[in-house]
Parts: sequence; structure tokens; C-alpha cells
Amino acid sequence: GNHSNDAGTEYNVNDTTAKYICFKNEQKKDSIYTHSTSSSSEEVTVTEAGTYMIFYAVRTDNLDDNRFVAEAAIYHQPSGGSYTERDYTRATSYSRGSGGSGVYDFDIQLNFAGALELGAGDKIKLGVKQNDADDSSDTVRVQKDGTMLTMVRVAKTGNKASIISVS
Repeated sequence: GNHSNDAGTEYNVNDTTAKYICFKNEQKKDSIYTHSTSSSSEEVTVTEAGTYMIFYAVRTDNLDDNRFVAEAAIYHQPSGGSYTERDYTRATSYSRGSGGSGVYDFDIQLNFAGALELGAGDKIKLGVKQNDADDSSDTVRVQKDGTMLTMVRVAKTGNKASIISVS
């Protein structure tokens, strides 16, 4: 089924402005995380500084004959700061759509795994938007099944962790 935000509106991510994904269910939440499933459910706050592995997936359903590239990224708000997109946290997917002349690869999932250094009180959220599309008026929905965010602290501040980038 289609996923919706806290107000109950279904997402249409065929837009160049990021839509922040609300997470309304929790499988497990340790005490170092703060998250509400009913209010501002797009935000996750960490209460302890450290290196965190972030895993996310977003499943989209391209409802028309529209070549569409979805792009997702982690947006980070340092304690007392404002949200900005974090480098090296993007993932993309491509679909051709499900309407018009045939059924193509319309139901697609994008995935990301990476590490972020976060401070106590920092917040993150997952934003999804259009990177490119043949037709910006067509609808691309976010699906409930296959959309998730997982965070795991792998090192406290002062402990050793290795984060290697290709650039």
C-alpha cells in the first residue's frame, strides 16, 4: 500500500523538493534514540555522540508511462543547527513506469548503507525527491513495504572506527 505522512497525505516524490519520510512503526528502539511514531515522525534524534551506521531503503511505485529517477539522502541537523543534506548519503533508482504502452520496471527500491559521525542531540531525517523525470506531472508514490530506516551505533566518541571514502 501507499505510505503517507503524519497528516495522512500520500507522498508524491515526483517533485524536485525533498519529501521527508515519516516512520510510523518501530521494531526496536534503544534508549540512545528519540523518535515519535505520531508527531514529527520523520525525525530521529540521537542522545549520545558516536559513529552510526545508517541503512535505508525506499520503495517507489511509478504510476504512469514516465521515466523517473528517484534520489534519496540523509538530512542532518546538528544540535542547535539547521538541516542540511549530508555528503555521501545519496541513493538513486530508475523506473520506466506502469502506464501507457506497457508495464515496465515501475516498482523499484533504492538502498543505502553508510556511516555518519553524529553528536549528542543531533537529528536526522530521510528525504526523497525527483532527480530526473520525463513528466513531472505524473505520480510516483512511496510504498509502505520495502521502505525503512535502520541506525546502529558502531563506536562511541573516542573509540576507533574506520570510515573510508572513494573521494
